[in-house]
Amino acid sequence: LTWQDRHIIASDVARGLAFLHTALSPPIIHQDIKPANILLGPGPGVGGARLVAKLADFGISRVAPELAPSQAKSYVKTQNPAGTPIYMPMEYHMAGRVSSKVDAYAFGIVLLELLTGRPPFDFRTREPLVDQVYAELLEPKRFVNAIADRAAGSWPTSKWVRLAVVARRCSEAKVRERCTLADVVAEIDELAGRGARRRGLFGLGGAR
Repeated sequence: LTWQDRHIIASDVARGLAFLHTALSPPIIHQDIKPANILLGPGPGVGGARLVAKLADFGISRVAPELAPSQAKSYVKTQNPAGTPIYMPMEYHMAGRVSSKVDAYAFGIVLLELLTGRPPFDFRTREPLVDQVYAELLEPKRFVNAIADRAAGSWPTSKWVRLAVVARRCSEAKVRERCTLADVVAEIDELAGRGARRRGLFGLGGAR
């Protein structure tokens, strides 16, 4: 995948998750975001987009009316956390807390895979990818040459750095420091060459 392809994939997935979290009523938390659940197909070619990415496998997704804006709740509890462990944040593993930030964390890990070309877990060192690169992500411009996936081609440094900052914000271990997809979807769209639109972002008039 070229770096342009990876930006489009990031944009498509971010849009899909932001739609589930903020445009639907009640909101839906996917709970199992990972590369295997992102389907790629031929794109329309508009703006050079060769691919389109779509979310798949909603078998363990959670409809969460408790997380609607009118309820003012930040999470709900589950007794049976599901999903793929390496893509799940600690508050979900340990306390069963479900929120849109569960999907944001998993999306952050997927972004790190797109940025670095590395797997989410190193079975030799037993170290998750997010831990391997976290220090570098605090200074992404300094370390871009060390961790960027060169198989993506000549990735513009400024674009890689900005997407790396988004990946770090999404994959923060502490839930209060982690962003939501709604926080970053417009920036990811801009990096994909789509620009930010205040209306119709999710294909619905008035959706934001």
